[in-house]
Amino acid sequence: MAYVWNNWFDEAFRLESNFMSRMYWHSFSEGIGQYLEMLIIKQQTEHLKILFSDIEFKYAFLTHYEVFVSLLINPEYTITKMNEFVPLVNKVNGLNKTYGDGYKFI
Repeated sequence: MAYVWNNWFDEAFRLESNFMSRMYWHSFSEGIGQYLEMLIIKQQTEHLKILFSDIEFKYAFLTHYEVFVSLLINPEYTITKMNEFVPLVNKVNGLNKTYGDGYKFI
């Protein structure tokens, strides 16, 4: 996540496979979630599309997917779990003020 925070995206994407493997999703779910949040804040839309193109990954991190889509793709996207979505979107919006480097969401 430090690489993404510092805008070193190539380095982050190269190391991703070390912890994004299906066998680590449960063990590292909090860290993966934080990584996804930073990718959303840094508006790494194309890379997020690649990650979420794996259907199992998408559903393992569904709330992050819905925050990604609603903030960067389609603000009218229908949310499935509003009780999980609202706290996460508020967290991402708050973090964006600190770490977003001036990025604005749609």
